[in-house]
Amino acid sequence: MSAESVFISYSHTDSEVVVPIVRALQQSDIACWIDRDRIQSGDSFVGALDEALGTARAFILFLSTSYVQSRWTQKELRVAVQFALSAESRKLFVVRLDDAAMPPLLTDILYTKHYSAAQTAAEIAARLGSVPPAAATELDWTHISDHVIYTLAGKVIELSGQAGPKTLDIDAGNGSKYRLALVPFLLSNEMLVEDLRLELEICRTLQKLIGHLRRQIVEGGLGVFAGAFELNMERKQQELTKSRTVIRNQLREIAPRILQI
Repeated sequence: MSAESVFISYSHTDSEVVVPIVRALQQSDIACWIDRDRIQSGDSFVGALDEALGTARAFILFLSTSYVQSRWTQKELRVAVQFALSAESRKLFVVRLDDAAMPPLLTDILYTKHYSAAQTAAEIAARLGSVPPAAATELDWTHISDHVIYTLAGKVIELSGQAGPKTLDIDAGNGSKYRLALVPFLLSNEMLVEDLRLELEICRTLQKLIGHLRRQIVEGGLGVFAGAFELNMERKQQELTKSRTVIRNQLREIAPRILQI
């Protein structure tokens, strides 16, 4: 497997959805490691996985109800988290195929929702820094990933108090660019912007705490306290989800329209 490859983790039940996305990525010159292409009859499955993960630059996890119910993919999920923690250059992305809840270990991992093979492949490629999104697309705040939400909220806070910008272009990194159509008088509303700033700080604090808890759980050695740590992380995840919803609603007020450009 090439060092420029990305590892594809999915439930075989979702093959009809996942494979077209993989083929679209390959057409964009992104090498993908997917078991159906790389493992032949008689090959060592575990050995092939170890080799693939050892040289991968990214791990794409296709999350679904089938994925979270599979014992094997649950093992891959833990491997995915260890993969992301092993080096800053290694990227872990989640593609949500349905409404399956995000596992606690994936709390602050970048994700996108699946709509079509072409759109999902373009989003993954953009996150990998391979190609930019092809055209401007109007989005709903519900569909913006949490990591991008933080960037957008921070930029809006920086603009607070400034007179009258009606649009704002923001580079959120990894090839993602957005244009916000602002409501100027709300941008100058000090109370609303302060509430947004405080909520953003709450999110960042919770995210750091969850990351610390996750690392302790993955590293093991907690013994009888492991269950308590997992429960605590799940509660903090629920708090974080509520806080992110508040931020989305605040941003929707200040910027009713958002485009990916």
